[in-house]
Amino acid sequence: MTTQTDGGYGRQLRWGWLLLWTVMTGPALAGELGNLYQAQVPVEGQGEEARLQAVRQALGDVLVKVCGSRQVLDIPAAQGVLDDAMQYVQQFNYQSAESRPGAAGATAQQLEVVFDEQAVNRTLREQSLPLWGKSRPVTLVWLAVDDNGNRQVIGADNRPEWRLLLESAASQRGVPLRFPAMDGEDQRALAATDLWGEAQQGLQTAAARYQPGAVLVGRLTRRGPDLWQARWMLYLDGTWLPWQTEDGLVAVLADGVEGAGDRLGERYASKRPAGGAHNVYLTVHGIPTLWTYARVMKYLAGLDPVTGVQVSSIQGRDMTFVLAVRGDRQALQQTIGFGTLLAPLSGSAGPDTTAAPQQDDQPLEYRLVP
Repeated sequence: MTTQTDGGYGRQLRWGWLLLWTVMTGPALAGELGNLYQAQVPVEGQGEEARLQAVRQALGDVLVKVCGSRQVLDIPAAQGVLDDAMQYVQQFNYQSAESRPGAAGATAQQLEVVFDEQAVNRTLREQSLPLWGKSRPVTLVWLAVDDNGNRQVIGADNRPEWRLLLESAASQRGVPLRFPAMDGEDQRALAATDLWGEAQQGLQTAAARYQPGAVLVGRLTRRGPDLWQARWMLYLDGTWLPWQTEDGLVAVLADGVEGAGDRLGERYASKRPAGGAHNVYLTVHGIPTLWTYARVMKYLAGLDPVTGVQVSSIQGRDMTFVLAVRGDRQALQQTIGFGTLLAPLSGSAGPDTTAAPQQDDQPLEYRLVP
């Protein structure tokens, strides 16, 4: 490691690894999920046969989250992984079933299973199955409801039971959601006709204040005592992706999240071989303290494409890291873009598919987000 110091910064760095050890156990950043490799499923008793069946179902739920697609379970390679479900179990425990919104029937017990993240990921790569990492775009939800002529928009402070249903489905799919405040600013930016009239430009403009990675728009209309018609659209990478469903309330809300999860997974989940990691240099400008240095190290080490991080050089408050990365530089930049800690240094690090590709020894340049 080449080090140039000023103002005692180098002496502070010698204590950095001790502080880093402390920070590594801190909370995840927004948009970074920590429960992808665990699932809770109903189980009939604590016998071995019931447990094996429940573990297989739980691993199936995990594969859908991690691979980003419900259809992954139809792939023969994924079925082979499920056949060996027990070998991926890290821990499990039985719990009394809790009532959940929309849950049908009464199951006496739930089995909570935590799977070995590294073992699951290694097998997915070996089988060339899609893998969608923990850093995921936050999806803003505009949900308009017509309940027998009573129209309203579901925001952060109204209809908590609806939000709970959506958040429950989102947790099962690994899709971070955010709801609009529906305050004066939102109401001025978004007319009711924008939601019901599918005024896409108005929806995009109103969503801009939240800087989401994607926008999910739902329009629900009651058609019977427990029959709802839903029209969904996902705004992703400049394109509106529509679909429709008609069912009970729980089912149509879940389908909105499931449909968004499938489309996001198709966009961001990647197939990468087990090996093939290569080095990418990345400079972070303006690291003010040792604590911030530790946060940056933790963040970079936790990015899905990254398998290793080392400090390459220090110049004043600027630090260059060398990252061992699977995949290409654009995938790394895209993953960093989902987080809230780093932003591209003006014009230097944003993905640009029209520009000539950068060399891996040319550092990507980022600054800390205030």
